[in-house]
Amino acid sequence: MREISPYDAFGKFPETHMQVYTQNAKTNIQGFRLTKDEQKQLAERNGKFEKPIKAELEIRDILAEFSDQEFKEMTASQFQDHHSKLSKFDVSQIGRALRRLGVIPRDTNKGTLYNLPISIKTI
Repeated sequence: MREISPYDAFGKFPETHMQVYTQNAKTNIQGFRLTKDEQKQLAERNGKFEKPIKAELEIRDILAEFSDQEFKEMTASQFQDHHSKLSKFDVSQIGRALRRLGVIPRDTNKGTLYNLPISIKTI
């Protein structure tokens, strides 16, 4: 009886391997990664299906309502004190919602500061 050896495609055809490698490696340097524009389009498309997190809708309303007001750096708890709509949420939920909405935080010794609109406390 004859012994069957395992098939080694690259061992039997090394020139084919090199030909395929050189064709793909040199013409497609980026590989399978998305470009910045493709990543942005994908994020926008996927954003349509995301469920809003707690406090996100309320903060979105506040930012839209007071966008023409003066902005000041404050913590999430200070922002919560200025807006009664946010009294039922934890400070961590407010911070998470602010970051998700694109408000860039700045970590300091005083805590995490966000650039947010100042308003008179609404009751």
